[in-house]
Amino acid sequence: MACMQCFAAPPGALHACHASRYDPAGPEFTPQKWPEVLAEIKADPELLRIPVIILTSSQAEEDILKTYDLHANGYIVKPVDLEQFFRIIKQIKEFWMSIVVLPPNRFK
Repeated sequence: MACMQCFAAPPGALHACHASRYDPAGPEFTPQKWPEVLAEIKADPELLRIPVIILTSSQAEEDILKTYDLHANGYIVKPVDLEQFFRIIKQIKEFWMSIVVLPPNRFK
Protein backbone atom coordinates (compact mmCIF):
# COMPACT_ATOMS: atom_id res chain seq x y z
CA MET A 1 0.00 0.00 0.00
CA ALA A 2 2.68 2.50 0.93
CA CYS A 3 4.55 1.99 -2.34
CA MET A 4 1.45 2.68 -4.38
CA GLN A 5 0.41 5.67 -2.31
CA CYS A 6 3.76 7.26 -3.03
CA PHE A 7 2.74 7.86 -6.61
CA ALA A 8 -1.04 7.42 -6.73
CA ALA A 9 -2.20 9.87 -4.11
CA PRO A 10 -3.48 13.24 -5.33
CA PRO A 11 -0.86 15.99 -5.04
CA GLY A 12 -0.67 17.12 -1.45
CA ALA A 13 -2.65 14.15 -0.12
CA LEU A 14 0.39 12.58 1.51
CA HIS A 15 1.07 15.85 3.31
CA ALA A 16 -2.55 15.86 4.49
CA CYS A 17 -2.19 12.28 5.72
CA HIS A 18 1.03 13.08 7.56
CA ALA A 19 -0.48 16.24 9.04
CA SER A 20 -3.45 14.28 10.35
CA ARG A 21 -1.40 11.42 11.82
CA TYR A 22 -1.74 8.94 8.95
CA ASP A 23 1.57 7.83 7.53
CA PRO A 24 1.09 5.51 4.53
CA ALA A 25 4.45 3.92 5.29
CA GLY A 26 3.91 3.90 9.03
CA PRO A 27 3.36 1.07 11.48
CA GLU A 28 -0.41 1.64 11.56
CA PHE A 29 -0.68 0.09 8.09
CA THR A 30 -0.08 -3.44 9.32
CA PRO A 31 -2.43 -6.23 8.23
CA GLN A 32 -3.98 -6.14 11.69
CA LYS A 33 -4.51 -2.38 11.82
CA TRP A 34 -5.33 -1.27 8.27
CA PRO A 35 -9.12 -1.82 8.61
CA GLU A 36 -9.20 0.54 11.59
CA VAL A 37 -7.02 3.13 9.83
CA LEU A 38 -9.06 2.86 6.61
CA ALA A 39 -12.29 3.40 8.58
CA GLU A 40 -10.79 6.50 10.23
CA ILE A 41 -9.57 7.90 6.90
CA LYS A 42 -12.96 7.39 5.25
CA ALA A 43 -14.70 8.99 8.28
CA ASP A 44 -12.48 12.10 8.11
CA PRO A 45 -14.06 14.79 5.87
CA GLU A 46 -10.59 16.09 4.95
CA LEU A 47 -9.33 12.69 3.81
CA LEU A 48 -12.32 10.64 2.67
CA ARG A 49 -11.87 11.47 -1.03
CA ILE A 50 -8.28 10.25 -1.13
CA PRO A 51 -8.30 7.04 -3.16
CA VAL A 52 -7.21 4.09 -1.04
CA ILE A 53 -6.18 0.85 -2.67
CA ILE A 54 -5.25 -2.11 -0.53
CA LEU A 55 -2.27 -4.02 -1.92
CA THR A 56 -1.94 -7.27 -0.01
CA SER A 57 -1.05 -10.94 -0.21
CA SER A 58 -4.40 -12.01 1.25
CA GLN A 59 -6.98 -13.60 -1.03
CA ALA A 60 -9.41 -14.23 1.82
CA GLU A 61 -12.98 -13.37 0.93
CA GLU A 62 -13.45 -11.91 4.42
CA ASP A 63 -10.60 -9.43 3.84
CA ILE A 64 -11.93 -8.46 0.41
CA LEU A 65 -15.45 -7.87 1.74
CA LYS A 66 -14.14 -5.92 4.74
CA THR A 67 -12.06 -3.71 2.45
CA TYR A 68 -14.99 -2.73 0.26
CA ASP A 69 -17.33 -2.40 3.26
CA LEU A 70 -14.90 0.23 4.56
CA HIS A 71 -15.08 2.08 1.21
CA ALA A 72 -11.63 1.33 -0.14
CA ASN A 73 -11.33 2.10 -3.83
CA GLY A 74 -9.66 -1.17 -4.70
CA TYR A 75 -8.24 -4.45 -3.45
CA ILE A 76 -5.27 -5.97 -5.25
CA VAL A 77 -3.55 -9.24 -4.43
CA LYS A 78 0.21 -8.88 -4.84
CA PRO A 79 1.73 -11.34 -7.27
CA VAL A 80 4.72 -13.36 -6.08
CA ASP A 81 6.75 -12.66 -9.23
CA LEU A 82 8.63 -9.36 -8.89
CA GLU A 83 8.38 -8.47 -12.58
CA GLN A 84 4.62 -9.04 -12.53
CA PHE A 85 4.39 -6.98 -9.32
CA PHE A 86 6.06 -3.99 -10.98
CA ARG A 87 3.82 -4.39 -14.03
CA ILE A 88 0.74 -4.22 -11.79
CA ILE A 89 2.10 -1.17 -9.95
CA LYS A 90 2.63 0.54 -13.32
CA GLN A 91 -0.95 -0.26 -14.35
CA ILE A 92 -2.32 1.07 -11.06
CA LYS A 93 -0.35 4.28 -11.52
CA GLU A 94 -1.55 4.69 -15.10
CA PHE A 95 -5.17 4.08 -14.13
CA TRP A 96 -5.24 6.46 -11.14
CA MET A 97 -3.06 9.20 -12.61
CA SER A 98 -4.05 9.16 -16.30
CA ILE A 99 -7.52 7.67 -16.67
CA VAL A 100 -9.51 8.38 -13.50
CA VAL A 101 -10.93 11.85 -12.95
CA LEU A 102 -10.25 12.72 -9.33
CA PRO A 103 -12.04 15.39 -7.31
CA PRO A 104 -10.52 18.89 -7.29
CA ASN A 105 -7.28 19.12 -5.34
CA ARG A 106 -7.98 20.45 -1.86
CA PHE A 107 -4.55 19.54 -0.50
CA LYS A 108 -2.55 22.57 -1.67
